Amino acid sequence: MTAKILSISDMKAKQEKEDSGEWYTYDEGGQFLVAFIGREDFAKRLNRLEDSIRQSRPDLKKKDGRQNYVKKLPPEMSEEIGFKAMYGTLVLDWKNIDPAYSEFTEDNFVTVLKAVRGLGNAILEFSSERENFHREQIEANAGN
Repeated sequence: MTAKILSISDMKAKQEKEDSGEWYTYDEGGQFLVAFIGREDFAKRLNRLEDSIRQSRPDLKKKDGRQNYVKKLPPEMSEEIGFKAMYGTLVLDWKNIDPAYSEFTEDNFVTVLKAVRGLGNAILEFSSERENFHREQIEANAGN
């Protein structure tokens, strides 16, 4: 069996793609510069936001013996936390958005994702698919 060779140039290219993002065009309009879903800053921000909400709500703070939260967050709260975590970590910019919300701010981003059902999930799916595609490309290149 031949051992895989770690290609530093391939890894650097992958990391640059992860950090700079790729443009995603939503079917109904608008374009979003989307980074790969595996970024640590996204997961960390998501956890920080959830912990912050839970600390402000005694009914949501309780943990079991394994330090897992006993109660789930209400769906609308989870959705908003997810959207806030995406801003600036997974979605880096946008264009061709309704002029009333064209400035790329966290408030505008959350407002647009709440207003357009399915947009947040479409962005997450694109981010995940692109990451998987690039990982497969690097693995295929390493085998050649």
